[in-house]
Amino acid sequence: MRGNSNLLFIVLGALAAFLSAAKSHGYGEIKDYQLGSIWGKHRVWEGDLEGKSAAFKRAALSTAYLNVGATGFYLGKFNGVHVVATNHHVCGNASECVGSEAQFRLLKLKFKVTDFLVTIKKVDLTLLAIEVPPGAEHKMSLVARNFAFKQKVYQGEPLMTFGFGVANNPQNYLVVNEDSDCKVFSKNGDYRLMGDPDRYNPVGYRAWSFVHGCDISHGDSGSALIDKRNGAVVAILWTGKFPKIKKVQNSSNLSEMLKNSREEMWSELNYAIP
Repeated sequence: MRGNSNLLFIVLGALAAFLSAAKSHGYGEIKDYQLGSIWGKHRVWEGDLEGKSAAFKRAALSTAYLNVGATGFYLGKFNGVHVVATNHHVCGNASECVGSEAQFRLLKLKFKVTDFLVTIKKVDLTLLAIEVPPGAEHKMSLVARNFAFKQKVYQGEPLMTFGFGVANNPQNYLVVNEDSDCKVFSKNGDYRLMGDPDRYNPVGYRAWSFVHGCDISHGDSGSALIDKRNGAVVAILWTGKFPKIKKVQNSSNLSEMLKNSREEMWSELNYAIP
């Protein structure tokens, strides 16, 4: 009994130390993540889908909580394989994700991750196979959407993104950002191979990126960026500059940055893979 008590004490101590470190690093605090004058993330639940566009509904329903602590989204069934996309830095190899779960919470469905299909660092992308039983295949087919490979992102393109980011969201609810700052900021066709500007938890490689102004936080990694007009999956999130400086937490400053294509956007905003 004493051995079990000691083990419990050690585990609880480690958990407390982790939570203390997370707090000291700002994880979960909106002030470290906010872009623009308001925090644009809000919770999405089943009742919230009423009256929303078809693009909003499909994107929300196809977004999965990966119980490794991040986000993924359903692409569809290809050659008999059901495929979920997420970031390389979420699942860099099979041992990190195979055997875990993809939880489509609004659909009330969860599936085992059965295979690690491919990963590419320079686009921070990993594709995973999930086990979807025959009885759930039709429901999943209704929310499937592959990447819009032929659609180019353009400056000012209105976006929305769904994920399970931690900022003001300790319960890991599904949250969405679709406010007026959530759009493409970089010039048309301006993609750069850039390093990770995240000061809290940076990855050690560079990835092809464009700039956007959507509110994101840790836990949103692996989320899709959706064209708000037509629902096309135009990108996958990968990182941002965290913590944010005060200047970018003002929508007027962001508008000026967008209007003048300020180089500053490449060091202070958020980034996705086209």
